[in-house]
Amino acid sequence: MNISEALKKRGLSVIESLFSDLHSGKDLDMESAEKLIDSLIQEISHQKEGMLYLPDPEKTSEYLIYHTLHVLMLSLIMGYRTGIEGMELRALGLGAVLHDLGKINTPENLVWKQDGDNEYEKTVLSEHPEMVIHWLTQKNIISDEILVIIKAHHERYDGLGYPAGVSTRDFNQSSNIVSICNYYSFLTINITEKPGEEPRNAFFTISKEMGKRFSPKIINQFISVMGPMLMDGPIYRKTALVLLDTKEVAAVVKTNGFADTLPEIIVLTNCQGKKLERPVSVDLKKDGSRRIIKLLKA
Repeated sequence: MNISEALKKRGLSVIESLFSDLHSGKDLDMESAEKLIDSLIQEISHQKEGMLYLPDPEKTSEYLIYHTLHVLMLSLIMGYRTGIEGMELRALGLGAVLHDLGKINTPENLVWKQDGDNEYEKTVLSEHPEMVIHWLTQKNIISDEILVIIKAHHERYDGLGYPAGVSTRDFNQSSNIVSICNYYSFLTINITEKPGEEPRNAFFTISKEMGKRFSPKIINQFISVMGPMLMDGPIYRKTALVLLDTKEVAAVVKTNGFADTLPEIIVLTNCQGKKLERPVSVDLKKDGSRRIIKLLKA
């Protein structure tokens, strides 16, 4: 999935202008945003399989611009490859490109955070979806469908997100796509304050959020659809070492594709870290008494 460097640069320029326009009180140049989205859709629809490169900002002050580009590209690719098309796909793109505009007034030391480390940070961060929704609603320039995408990008499957603290169970596919792509970008984007995770570790982190931050369905879709263009193999390669919630160490012996988060393993040590004389074979799809909590060695 080789999105051209020229189109990425154009994307950064359009996104930077959107933030600048909102900050200065100007009307948003929605025409340029829509043309960018249409160009991305056209390029995505003509691309074959391949690795996707997500550029990193050179400094923290560029975080929002690069993060927005990541979320836009990831969301459009996932949307297209899961069957979203036409005006619905364009709306998905607009929701992605506008989702973090409300962070223009967020302190720079918080713009890259997702949830906040204390009550003050949580309060400040929880305001940004409502802020941009309020502004866009006053201007009456986008549809309710796009507003829902923006409002939902920090809500969670378990209902513990923000700003409304409601479950994403009833949200549409587009909202869930932008939400999980937003989280993946947060995990992998590299800045001084937060070194990015390697893609495989990010996918592993996301897989642990099943039933909590995200639904099993959207996680499985994200891993199976986006995994091949962001990772050089499945999350759990054969012989990968993992730590179980029982404190045992195990080796992966068999997986069923990119989206397999419950591989077959061989338990190598007991909970005290002592090597077992007879390793134990376990199929995690059948054994609910163990689960992987950490990828020790890919």
